[in-house]
Amino acid sequence: QALREAKLAMRARHPDDPLYWAAFVLDGLDGKLFRFSALRGLTVANLSGVGLSYDAALEHMAHERWDEALTSLDFVIHSDTATHELRADAAYQRAGILRQSGRLPEALAAYDALLADMHTPDETRRHALGDRGLTKALGGDPNGALLDYDTVLSAPDCTPQARAWTLVNRGGV
Repeated sequence: QALREAKLAMRARHPDDPLYWAAFVLDGLDGKLFRFSALRGLTVANLSGVGLSYDAALEHMAHERWDEALTSLDFVIHSDTATHELRADAAYQRAGILRQSGRLPEALAAYDALLADMHTPDETRRHALGDRGLTKALGGDPNGALLDYDTVLSAPDCTPQARAWTLVNRGGV
C-alpha cells in the first residue's frame, strides 16, 4: 500500500513525466504481490530523443559549433521516429551550416536532396531553393543561381518577404 501511495504521489506531482513514476512495479491493486501481472493495464510509451537532438543542434548552431550541430542534425534526419517536417527542417539547417562553413559542394548536394524529397513541405522547399541559388552564386554558378531565384519568384505562393530577399540576391548575381 505504501508503494502504491508513493507512486500516486509522484504521478500527481509530475503527471506529464513518467520518468518519476513509471519505475514503480505495481498494477494498482492492493492485493497480494503474487497476483501481479506485468501485462495487465500495460501502456507503452514511445519515447524518442529526436526532439532533444534537434534542440541540441540548434544550441550548437547558436554557439557556432558546426560539427556537433551536423552530428545532431544527422541523427534527426536518419531517425525512424522523426516526422517528415522535422526531418526536412533538420536537412535544411544542415545544408545551411554546410554553406556557412564554406563547404559549398556538400551544401549543394544537401539542398538537392532536400528539394528531391517529396515529403519536404512547400515552404521549406521554397526557402531551400532560394538558399541553393545563393550557394550557387557563392560557388561561381551565376546561371544556376538565376534559375533558382527565378523559380522562387515565379511561385504563386511566394511571400513578399521571400520576394524581396530573392530580388536583392538576384540583383547581386
